Amino acid sequence: FDFTTNIATFEDQVRIRRPTSIGKFDTLLCNLLRLRFEPETDVDDKRVSADDGTSGKTSTAKVSSKEKSSSHEGFQQLDLNLSFNRLHAEGNPAILTSDENKFVARTSELVYDARTKIAALSDNKNVKVKHRDIELFCPSITFVHDDKGDVHSAWCRGRGFLRRID
Repeated sequence: FDFTTNIATFEDQVRIRRPTSIGKFDTLLCNLLRLRFEPETDVDDKRVSADDGTSGKTSTAKVSSKEKSSSHEGFQQLDLNLSFNRLHAEGNPAILTSDENKFVARTSELVYDARTKIAALSDNKNVKVKHRDIELFCPSITFVHDDKGDVHSAWCRGRGFLRRID
């Protein structure tokens, strides 16, 4: 975990399982996974000024309550008030599955933004997505999710095709 960027990095045969209901999981298998976190938005309006003493300029910034309570200057603390912001997975392929949704995606890159609820899958050849009885092949597929996590829309970019499986 990099304390300066709030990014957790996992490498070499990464396996993530998230239970969605009894006996069902969302699973991600990849070679590289980066998870970015951001501080919660409870920032006080109290401002701190800093002057380097040479330029005559003063900088002003908001300071969180965690930063104000730190009594050890120069040392970093783990901010426990972090929330998940973004996922970036790479693999050859990276495989995303959802038992509950009967969904499997194979891609070389997956980026998910938790704020916008957008998942972007890309591959130099084709992203391969199977959802129930439909297969979709395309170099770039973007899924937009609603607040419940259901796919609201999907955009496919590049030459590809869709087929139904019997």
